[in-house]
Amino acid sequence: MVGISNSQFDRLFRKLFGSTLRRYLLLTRVHAARRLLSQTDRGITDIALSVGFCDHAHFTRTFSMFMGIAPFAYRKQHRPG
Repeated sequence: MVGISNSQFDRLFRKLFGSTLRRYLLLTRVHAARRLLSQTDRGITDIALSVGFCDHAHFTRTFSMFMGIAPFAYRKQHRPG
C-alpha cells in the first residue's frame, strides 16, 4: 500500500521507534492491560482478550516478561485502597 516491501518497512519502523513492530504492539497491549489491572475488577482472562491476546497463558507470559511480575501480583500491588 505504501510502496515499500515488508522488510523495508520493518527496518524503517525499527529505526524510527527503536523496536520491532511485534515488540511495540506487545508492549502497547501490556501497557493497556496494566491500566485495566489497576483500575478495574475485570478478570485477567477478560483483560487479556480485550487488549488483543489470544489466551490467558500467552498474556501472562508476555506481561511477566515485560513487567517482571505476573498480572495477578501486579494487580495486588497496584490496586488503590
